Amino acid sequence: MTEQKSAPRRGIVSRFPLADRLQRQDRLAYMVRSSIELRTLSDSTPRVVFSDKPFEAANQHRGLSVSCPLAWTPDGTTLFHSHDQILAIDVMTGQARAVTRFPEGEFGSVRWQLRTYPDGRSLLFLCGPGLLSGRARPLRICTVPTAGGVVQDLFAFPDESNISLCSFDVCWSEGFLIALADGPAGSSLWRVDLNNGNHRLLYESDDIRNVSIEPSGDRVLFEHRGGIDVSDTATGAVRELVSAGRFPSWSPDGTMIAYMAGDAEVSLVSDGGSGLPSVISVEKATGSSGSFAQQPLWSRDGQLLWFSVTGNPEEARSGGRGNGHFVGVADFGNATMWLADGYWSGVAWAPM
Repeated sequence: MTEQKSAPRRGIVSRFPLADRLQRQDRLAYMVRSSIELRTLSDSTPRVVFSDKPFEAANQHRGLSVSCPLAWTPDGTTLFHSHDQILAIDVMTGQARAVTRFPEGEFGSVRWQLRTYPDGRSLLFLCGPGLLSGRARPLRICTVPTAGGVVQDLFAFPDESNISLCSFDVCWSEGFLIALADGPAGSSLWRVDLNNGNHRLLYESDDIRNVSIEPSGDRVLFEHRGGIDVSDTATGAVRELVSAGRFPSWSPDGTMIAYMAGDAEVSLVSDGGSGLPSVISVEKATGSSGSFAQQPLWSRDGQLLWFSVTGNPEEARSGGRGNGHFVGVADFGNATMWLADGYWSGVAWAPM
């Protein structure tokens, strides 16, 4: 396929020339408003594989909405989606089945993080009180068989501890995850064994956010006091990587870290801390405020990087598709980039 180049866009500085589509067959799943779309990078038209509109319309009066984490089966045929239940959606037919059996009061319990075990037999996710429960039980990390079954707690703090889990990242190859928790004493990072839930404190401080484990499992990145720090996952030793940045994301080969330099710029740094040319930056409106930043997401081969940038949060907040938001994919292998107006959530690369 001959790559179709796009004209330069005012106020946008990109590392690579922009193209209308990329010379790749990789697929991305994501949510736009109430629909899950599937896009092949070489095709300019996405396909809707599932719509939440009927569910949201039926439950609007109860304040129910859907969360947005998506996860694939290893064979790339099924998407798991956090809905009233966790749903397994056949991407060819759009047919959905429930994996969990939450009672009505626990609808919407799965929050923001959803991962598939490498063997495809179980899901790992962050779970909390249902949106209708009225309870404030702290979040916990749980598992459930992908075929359906009982939800099991893997790691949670006692309710009386007033410590709640916030997020996690997984190192499947080494059999552990790093969990981020918040409590009365501040923030803390915990190393948790995937087999039995055994855990130990790795590091504690204030204002820790958004963890990303090195693929080898040796180090973990996290936001700390406005910058990004890196910690040894065995000893807990910590050093600063960059002084200002958010949402770090380690490349699959462990040599580069992508991160957000505010809402309007995607930056790169080497694993040793050396700055690299930015992926993209867009002109930011003077005096605008608020944040729509998301973690950049590497493809499994490390050649592609999905990102989202926002040039005008005030305009973006006014609603509508686009309105100051851009999404794109940088192709490091072919030195090109695709960019479009819009805002996606729950983005997940399909297995090849």
